[in-house]
Amino acid sequence: MQTILVINAGSSSLKCTLFRTGQLQEKSIYRFKFSNLLLKPHLSIVDENGLDRVTKQPDFASVPKTERHHAALDLVLSWLNTHASQFKLTAFGHRIVHGGRQFNAPQILSKSDIAHLKELIPLAPLHQPYNLLLIDCCKKLAPNLPQIACFDTMFHHTQTDLERHYALPRQYTEAGIQRYGFHGLSYEYITHQLGQITHKACHIKTVICHLGAGSSMCAISQGKSIASSMGFTAVDGLPMGTRCGNIDPGVILYLQRHYNLDCDALEHLIYSESGWLGVSGESSDMLSLKRSQST
Repeated sequence: MQTILVINAGSSSLKCTLFRTGQLQEKSIYRFKFSNLLLKPHLSIVDENGLDRVTKQPDFASVPKTERHHAALDLVLSWLNTHASQFKLTAFGHRIVHGGRQFNAPQILSKSDIAHLKELIPLAPLHQPYNLLLIDCCKKLAPNLPQIACFDTMFHHTQTDLERHYALPRQYTEAGIQRYGFHGLSYEYITHQLGQITHKACHIKTVICHLGAGSSMCAISQGKSIASSMGFTAVDGLPMGTRCGNIDPGVILYLQRHYNLDCDALEHLIYSESGWLGVSGESSDMLSLKRSQST
């Protein structure tokens, strides 16, 4: 039976799902989830019936943090070879956070495509490097299999120029400085599920919220994105776990001039030290903050 392994990499996590292909509706066979990869990794494997097949802490103590995503994927493929050899893996599917203006549909990746995606790392520094790292890992572990990318930005290509363009000189807009929007794969899935519940979902206006360590909102009309709270990068919009969200650009200039913060320090501040972590001074996890508030 032919299958495809879909991969979603975070900065400290890895999620994989093995799907049957060639059917009217793809069905998952196994779901793999690595959490806390950079500290004490935990792996869970769940089968198509929702039953736990494996729950353990793999020993990655001797594995450098820069190689743990590779080690985790290697473990997934080894487990499949041992426990699910009847399934033939035919391709890898990847979630890529930023596709820029070039990618507005799923793409079988070429070397030039990967090179272009690397140029977008500064626009999604918390995610894009890990997305591309797993592509490289797949190439090394299974070099003959095609790699197909889906992009979080592609759902928002239906937005008009009025929504996407900033009030900047045209030369910068033409160079690609515009609103892209993110979490598009999540919004596309939710929109599809709403359509399964009622056919009216395709004809109504909806505001969908994607809430987690990264958060955003999207206005959808007739199944298409018309506006998103995120913009040029994934740091814009709602306050998030460690990202500041919407902020007056003058604040950035003030921090640069009066606190002598350079570009790297500013990037670290708005991506990794702000949001709920910065406001609380305790944690970026909303559940932890709720528990501490109730004690």
